[in-house]
Amino acid sequence: GPMRRLRAGLDIADARIDALTTAELIQGCRNGDVAQEKEPEWVDWDSVRRGQVYWQKNAARLLYSLTAMLLQGFVVGRFSDVLILAGYTSSLHATWSRFASTATHILHWATDPLDDPESPSRKSIYRVRCAHAHARRVAQPKLQAGEGKALSQYDLAEVQLGFSMICLSIVEVEMGTEVSDSDKEDFVHFWRLVGWHLGILDEYNACISAAECQDLFVDYMKWTPLRYQHVRDSTHIMQQACVEAFGKYSGSGATWWRGLMVSLQTTRGYDARFLQMQSHPAMVQCARSTISFIGSGVGNWLISARVLAFQRALRKDPTFLARQEQRQAKTSVVADHVIWPVYIATYTAASHLYRGAGALAMNPIAVAVAFTAAFLYRGMLPRPLNFAVSQAPTASLLRASP
Repeated sequence: GPMRRLRAGLDIADARIDALTTAELIQGCRNGDVAQEKEPEWVDWDSVRRGQVYWQKNAARLLYSLTAMLLQGFVVGRFSDVLILAGYTSSLHATWSRFASTATHILHWATDPLDDPESPSRKSIYRVRCAHAHARRVAQPKLQAGEGKALSQYDLAEVQLGFSMICLSIVEVEMGTEVSDSDKEDFVHFWRLVGWHLGILDEYNACISAAECQDLFVDYMKWTPLRYQHVRDSTHIMQQACVEAFGKYSGSGATWWRGLMVSLQTTRGYDARFLQMQSHPAMVQCARSTISFIGSGVGNWLISARVLAFQRALRKDPTFLARQEQRQAKTSVVADHVIWPVYIATYTAASHLYRGAGALAMNPIAVAVAFTAAFLYRGMLPRPLNFAVSQAPTASLLRASP
């Protein structure tokens, strides 16, 4: 199928950046000061800018989609193995901060000019590219024989596919929001340019066009049941680390994130019971209700505005994120020990008192109780989306097939 074109890049890495010394790579990770690629002949700057505008208008939806894709993406053994080797599970704060860093990079790409080599977005892309090369250098000796290059052209292209068409598919299917053909084309072209500067060669770029990207997506999804059947230990380690870390530092509590993780098992007709964690049905329902809210016009508008305000604050004050983390860590304690137990008890009581259609009518009341209490504690529930907005230089671009 179409994915065969990408698989040919499994043994190809990034020769130019890989040739840098370790000291040069570390410096590049800090400031992005490395020689940049020339602008590709195919770039359409108007389309790139429209893709950025689509990103900004749908930041909440897309950040949730990236988060869902990430949590599910750990079933790809190459992805989760390399992240663990790169230190992503060394502590809860390391897990959070790596992915939080990745999210801020993506926000730079979506909001700053991409046609200026000195812009924060372009510097950010090359910081990430150097981080990939550094992670490759660390992980390569530890990969199993026959697994190709760490962070190969194939790996980068597969993650690029996730960031583009898979995210759009989640917006359309799970969130029920239509994406026009023109928006798809612009969004995919935006990611094609980002991929180019991240070192993805044109022959392995997943975003040549929206139509080709869609074909790759369809072919990729055919293998999803097989991925669920061949889950490595690293998958469970990464999923558990993210649930605990995101729960603590997003302010929403690990209880909510477990509900989200369990809810993802049965999306699109799959019944992938591979998780080594459980969640109360009330929290699974709450996660789904939250997703519906994010997908709505009002929810997307409110949370997207908050996300972009968060980015502006972080630009003005680099210590802003650290202060937010401290506050949100305290909020997560209240969430896990007060808010969610109350919600679960209310949901359970409603289910016992009003069975069938009555229970369905009452359960949203339980959701409303939790949401109201949450907003009394500094607007807790949108916090996970701030995270969904979080990232790390290496985490973003690693996924690969089983």
